[in-house]
Amino acid sequence: MIIGIPPYLLLLVAILLIYLLDCIVVLYANEAIVKPHASGWQVEFGSRQPWVAGKRIHLLNPFTPLAATYRAHWQVSERLARADQEALARCARHVALLARLDSPIRTCAWAVLIVLPIAMLMWGALGFLLGAAACWLIVIVLLLRFFSLRRELQLGWGESALIAFECLACPPCAVNLLRKLSLRQRLGIDLVGLLADMPEDRAAVAFALIGERTDARLLMMDDDTPEFARTRAWRELIRIGHPRPAREEEPA
Repeated sequence: MIIGIPPYLLLLVAILLIYLLDCIVVLYANEAIVKPHASGWQVEFGSRQPWVAGKRIHLLNPFTPLAATYRAHWQVSERLARADQEALARCARHVALLARLDSPIRTCAWAVLIVLPIAMLMWGALGFLLGAAACWLIVIVLLLRFFSLRRELQLGWGESALIAFECLACPPCAVNLLRKLSLRQRLGIDLVGLLADMPEDRAAVAFALIGERTDARLLMMDDDTPEFARTRAWRELIRIGHPRPAREEEPA
């Protein structure tokens, strides 16, 4: 006997899967995700093995769509980078700007991920129609708020229209609007410099993962090239750890 599955249940599963897929980001081998937090920075790395054209994938926490999420990279150089205060200041301003989208995105998340599924389970097709209408109305309000901040976010009309179309065509993607905007923003944050201001225990874990990525890169390089020598020397700096800069004494 074949048990029929109500179409609205399949649609419910599709909504959740679309949202989870939208939480996946693709990172280069020398990239990580950083999130500003009250206790400092949170650093998240991609998968240990490359999945897509040599890049790594990372699933953002689906329960924190309101967390600003940025890309940070590290580069091989003769010395370890220091924290770029100008880049950190730009990031702080950007986080404050995105905070103005907090309320409409929160409402959108409740409508799409909680109210709509409950309405579909309780009233079936009618619940879907009513819930979907409410979701699209909330998404429109969210996009109006987004377009009012377009210039401050330094987004062109074409890029803004593409984001708006994605949110209208698929409301689950609108829940991730804040993270989409922060991931698009290139702030030039150097991860190694960022780790210099983090607690040593948390920085040590990140340095170990950076060293692991660097070791994998060394295995793929010819050992008689200048790039190999430069990368190996930089790897030794990572092994030692980022030296804390000495504080300058104030003049008497």
